Amino acid sequence: MSTLYYSQSSNKTYSMSRVFGWMFFAILLTAITAFGLPYLLVGLNADNLYYPIMIGGLISVFILTFVGQFIIAKTRSKILAITIFSLFAISMGIWVSPLVLIYDLQVVGTSLLVTSVIFGAMAIYGAVTKRDLTGFGNVLFMLIMGSLIVSVINIFIANSAIDWVISYVLLGVYIGFVAYDVQNVKNLAESGNLTSNIALIMALHLYIYFVYIFIRLLSIIGRSRD
Repeated sequence: MSTLYYSQSSNKTYSMSRVFGWMFFAILLTAITAFGLPYLLVGLNADNLYYPIMIGGLISVFILTFVGQFIIAKTRSKILAITIFSLFAISMGIWVSPLVLIYDLQVVGTSLLVTSVIFGAMAIYGAVTKRDLTGFGNVLFMLIMGSLIVSVINIFIANSAIDWVISYVLLGVYIGFVAYDVQNVKNLAESGNLTSNIALIMALHLYIYFVYIFIRLLSIIGRSRD
């Protein structure tokens, strides 16, 4: 998720605040979708459509993760880029909406608070540190690749302890990527290379990190309350 896309489709330079603005916009769309969809379908007496819609959301997330980023990076239409970005956030909201029904509101709120604190701390570190995090990013990428390989192997082994370790390793990796990508955003903004296309891509990366960290912490906190 840390690949940078450079596009000449816009000469406008964005600031770091615009990137975080888009990220929070995506989080808001996801939250509205996740909380609103189940109750909307119940209100319309169409709760039988929930699972087909959820499967559609999951498929959309996988497609937009790759195809959507490519379109955002290459398109000269700002409206199309924002539309794809918004569709990704809505699809993610559909995908995670079962969490609203599984966990108590208190657990969801606590997980969101902890996620925000961790994300904020790492974002501040990435923005203010003088250390070049390029090498750190390479290590994180190798950890992701290693975890994916071990995950594939574990499909045949079916070892729950390995699943547990991989899950925590990936949580740490995504937390680390927050600082890495925020430093990239800062460097791009300072150099005048943070165009609208790149800003949306970077906002999408940070948004995905936030959602993954939240989902993982929700699982941990929810399990500890049981």
